[in-house]
Amino acid sequence: MLKHASASESASASASTPAAAHESLTTAFASGVTLPIDFRIAQLKALYEFLSNHEQNHFNALQTDLHKHRMEALIYDIMPIFKDISYLISNIRNLSKPKLASYDFVAPVYLHKDPLGTVLIFGAFNFPTHVILRPLAAALAAGNTVCIKPSELTPASERFLVSLSSVLDPRVFSVVTGGSDVCEQLLSLRWDHIVFTGSSFRGRSVLAAAAKFLTPVTLELGGKSPAIVSSAAHVPTAVSSIVRGRFVNCGQICLAVDYCLVEDGVYDEFLKQVLTNIRVTYGNAPSKTHHYGRLVSSHHHQRVVSLLQETGGKVLTGGEHDDTDSHYVAPTVVAIEDENDVLMRDEIFGPILPVLRVKSINDAIDFVNLRPHPLALYLFTQDAKEKDQVLSRTRSGSVAVNESVLQIGARNSFLGGVGESGMGSYGFSRGFETFSHTKPVMHSTPFLARILGILHPSFYSNMGDKSCNWFENGMRLFGGMPFRRFASISSKGKLDTEAMEDIEH
Repeated sequence: MLKHASASESASASASTPAAAHESLTTAFASGVTLPIDFRIAQLKALYEFLSNHEQNHFNALQTDLHKHRMEALIYDIMPIFKDISYLISNIRNLSKPKLASYDFVAPVYLHKDPLGTVLIFGAFNFPTHVILRPLAAALAAGNTVCIKPSELTPASERFLVSLSSVLDPRVFSVVTGGSDVCEQLLSLRWDHIVFTGSSFRGRSVLAAAAKFLTPVTLELGGKSPAIVSSAAHVPTAVSSIVRGRFVNCGQICLAVDYCLVEDGVYDEFLKQVLTNIRVTYGNAPSKTHHYGRLVSSHHHQRVVSLLQETGGKVLTGGEHDDTDSHYVAPTVVAIEDENDVLMRDEIFGPILPVLRVKSINDAIDFVNLRPHPLALYLFTQDAKEKDQVLSRTRSGSVAVNESVLQIGARNSFLGGVGESGMGSYGFSRGFETFSHTKPVMHSTPFLARILGILHPSFYSNMGDKSCNWFENGMRLFGGMPFRRFASISSKGKLDTEAMEDIEH
C-alpha cells in the first residue's frame, strides 16, 4: 500500500540542510537502494498519488504565489507533471532494459542504462512546482537520489514541495530551502547532475560552480523568443496565439513570445487586432480580471516598470502598474522602431509585448540570427516555403508554427535550449536519458573469444602475402573502408605503400 499524507503529516514535513542532504543521499545511492525497478515505480506512484490527493493545495499555492487562474495552472503547471509521471510509470521497464547495439565483433554489445547518482534540482519562481516535479520524476525513474531547492520567492509553493517529504522515501529524496546563501552551499558540494531553470546570468554561475567537479548540468535559460508574423499569416490566429503566449502567467514564462517581427503587409492589421484581443481577453480593467496574473515580487515589478519608463517605443495599450496590494502591470503593447531599444536587449519576463515592423521574411530571419539562439521561435504563415525557409535557417530550442508555447507540452515532446538559451533537456523519455549514463557492455564467451583470436597479432603477422591481402580487405569491408589493390607486400607483412592505389568507386 502506498502511504497517503494527512494534513498534519504534510505540515510536519521539514527541509534539510545542504550538507546533511548531500551526505544522506550519497550514502543511500551507494547502498543500491534505488536500483530495483519496483522501488522506483513505488516512488513514482507515491508522487502521483500525493499530487492527486493534494491537487487543491497545489492550485492554492500557485494562486497565492502568482495569482494563477485554476485553468491556467491546470494546463501549464500541473497537467504536464501528471503526463510525465504516467509515462514513466508505464514505460520504465522498457526504458531501463538493455538494448542490443550490434554483433560487430561476433560477441553482442548491449547498451545499459545506469543512474548517475545524486541529482540537485533548482526551482524557479515562474513555474515553482512544474520545473521541479518533472525532472524529479525523471531522476527518480532513472534510479537517482534527488535533492530539490524550491524558489524562496514563492513561499506557498515551497511549503507544498516540502510536504513531499511525507510520502517519498527519505533515503532518496531531500528538500533544502533558503536564499542565495543556501544555493552557494549546495553548489559547493559534489553532485552527479545539476538542473537549473532561470536567467542566463545565474546559469553561468551554476555552470562555473559545476565545472569545479566536472558535474554535468541541464540549464533551461530562456532568452528572447521571437514571433515572426508573415504577410501570408492568418492574422486572427496569430493574434490570438501571441496574446496568450505573451501574457499568460503575466509574461513570466521562459518560452513566452518576447517580441514580434511583423511583415509590412499585415503590420497595421496585426496591431489593430492585438489591441482588440487584449481588451476582449482581459477587459477594460485587467487588474480586476480574475484570470490575469501578477509579477512575483516588488523587485521584479520595479524592473518591469523601469523598462516601460526607459523605452523609446510608443505604448499602444497598457502601461498601468500598481505595487501596493499586488505586483500588477497591465498587458502592454509597445511599437518599436529602434532594434537597440531597452526592450530588445534582454528577456523581458513580464507583460510587455514589443512589436517591430520588417520588410520581409528574410529580414526577420536575419534579425533573429544576429542574436543569441532563443529557447523558442514562433512562426505564423500559411506559406509552406516560408515555413521551410525559417525552419532551415534559424536555430532555437523549439518551434511552433501558427501556435505558441504549447509545443513542449505535447506527449513525447520535451523542453531544451540551444546555445545561450540552455543545454540538456527533460520531458518523457528525454528526462530518463538525461539522468542516466548509457554504457556499452560486451558479452563474450570462451568460444567467441577463439573466433576473435583473428585480431591477435600472432594470427595475422604470420600470414602469407595473399592471405594478408585478403584479410586486410576483409577488415576494410567490415569497417566500411575502401578496398585497396596491392601490387606487392613484403615477407614481413609490411605494405609497399608506393605500389598501392585506391580502387575507384
